[in-house]
Amino acid sequence: MLEEVDHHENDHQWKRTGNNFSDGGRAIDVRTQNGHVVVRWNIVHDMVALQDVDDSGSGVNVSQGRQVEIYHNTFYNLPPPSGTASPAGYAIRFGGQGGKIGLASILNNIVMNADMNMYINLPEIDKLVSDHNLFFPAKPTPFRINFNDTSFLDWQIQVYGYDCRSIVPNNFSFVGPGDF
Repeated sequence: MLEEVDHHENDHQWKRTGNNFSDGGRAIDVRTQNGHVVVRWNIVHDMVALQDVDDSGSGVNVSQGRQVEIYHNTFYNLPPPSGTASPAGYAIRFGGQGGKIGLASILNNIVMNADMNMYINLPEIDKLVSDHNLFFPAKPTPFRINFNDTSFLDWQIQVYGYDCRSIVPNNFSFVGPGDF
């Protein structure tokens, strides 16, 4: 199993597909990518939040890219931050680190038991498309938008027209710890 992938170069295209990430501090971190980033068909589960380490226990972080696509991934059991570290325990993070993203697409993902479902800094994203996701939040405010924690309903209102077909079910029992 892969524990973490860091990418800090300026390539035209970068893909991470079909991996199983677990027991690491962070699954995927793309910080200086000027081209096309694709993260799809990955399972990120049972990550570890390290004491006083930002971004630990987390899934995908992209801070820069012309076009970023996060789709058909499953995120499960991403714990809250430990000690003073923040942010941590998020499934998907765009922005918040001074980079710029042209088009950000978040489609057809499953997020369960993550401290933060999505961490999005809208001023750093030219266009956001997010829909057809399935969220099972671990707390009442599982989204961090522009550095403010918010509920799923508020997230839909803040980015009117996005995640309209995404759902937060009352029962999410078809995924369990033994399924990975």
